[in-house]
Amino acid sequence: MTEFFIFNERQFSVREFEQGRGQCFLLVNEQQCLVMRRLQQQHNFWRFDYQRQAQILQELEPRGWAAKLLSQDQNYQIWQFLEGQAIEDKLWRDPRTFDQLCRFLDAMRQPLKCDKERFDLSEYIEVLIEACELSSENKEELNHSFFKQCRELSQELRLYSRIGLNHHDLYNDNFLLQSDGRLRVLDWEYLSHSSYGWDWVYCSLHLNLSSAQKEQLQSQSGLSLWEWQLLELASASIDKLWSTASMAKTAIRQPTQ
Repeated sequence: MTEFFIFNERQFSVREFEQGRGQCFLLVNEQQCLVMRRLQQQHNFWRFDYQRQAQILQELEPRGWAAKLLSQDQNYQIWQFLEGQAIEDKLWRDPRTFDQLCRFLDAMRQPLKCDKERFDLSEYIEVLIEACELSSENKEELNHSFFKQCRELSQELRLYSRIGLNHHDLYNDNFLLQSDGRLRVLDWEYLSHSSYGWDWVYCSLHLNLSSAQKEQLQSQSGLSLWEWQLLELASASIDKLWSTASMAKTAIRQPTQ
C-alpha cells in the first residue's frame, strides 16, 4: 500500500531509499521530488534542536554547500532534493573533488552570526566515559588505563582555547557528488562551534586521502603540530569511546553547551 504526504497542498507518494536509514524518505509526484526527514528528538549523546538547525541552515545557504530546507514542523523537515552519488573512497583522489573539500573546510572558518553556542569536546569525552561505565555489565572488563588517558586528554583539551565552526560528521555518506562535479555536504545536525580545526583533522583520519593530501590538509588548516596531534588523539579516542558507549541502553546526560 502506497503512503501519501501532503505538502504545499500537493500530494506526494512516499518512497524509502537506501541512504535514508529509516529516517529520510523521498516525496515524489509528477512535477517534483523532495526529501522528507522524520525528526529524532533525542539521541543518547546529543539533544537535537531543529529550530536552531533551521536558523543555521538559513545563514549557511549563501555559502552553497547545503541543500535548502523548505519547511519544518515538530515531526518532519522537508528538504530540496539533490541528485548525485555518495562519495566513494577512490573519488577523493580526484584533484577536483579534493580541492572542493579544501575550499569547504576553508569556508567554514567564518563563524556563524546566528549561533554562539559551543559544543564542549572535553566534556563530551567525559560523557562518553560515563556511558561506557554505565553500559558495562562486567566492571572488571573495563579498560581503566584507556579511560585514564581519555580523562587526561579531556583536561588537555580544556587548555586548547581556539574555537571554530565544525560539521563534526564528515565521512563519505555525508558528501554528495553531483553530475556536474559539484561537491555538496549533508546532515548538519551536529554543526556547532568547538575546537578549531576539528573537521580538518577528522577528514584526514576518516577519508581515503593520500599521504600528500593529508599533508596538504595539515598545512592549510592553520594548526600547529601540537594542536593537530592533540585533535588527532581526541578524534581517535572519541571514536573508540563512542563505539563502546553506543551499546548503552540508558539515557546519558548531555554535554554542556
